Amino acid sequence: MLYLECQEHDPPIRASKPSGRTVYELPKIRAMVAQREYWIAEYEATHREAPSAVELERFFGQYDLNTVVFLQAHPRCRIRLADNEGNHYDGS
Repeated sequence: MLYLECQEHDPPIRASKPSGRTVYELPKIRAMVAQREYWIAEYEATHREAPSAVELERFFGQYDLNTVVFLQAHPRCRIRLADNEGNHYDGS
């Protein structure tokens, strides 16, 4: 599993929910991090129209929703990714 980590804290804050399952998803996750303003705005607009977690997950998908929620909490922070084995990957 791949998790976002906020690098603005010591130690880094790790997302409690994964953003993806394999390293093959790194390009997609990095693109979401790079375009976080768009994804946060999309989440906020969708959340107003479909406030339930089930509806949000249907719209975004489980892993993308996890990514957007973490990015909303860390809108300007440096982000990296980490896997279960302790490997780290650049977030952008």
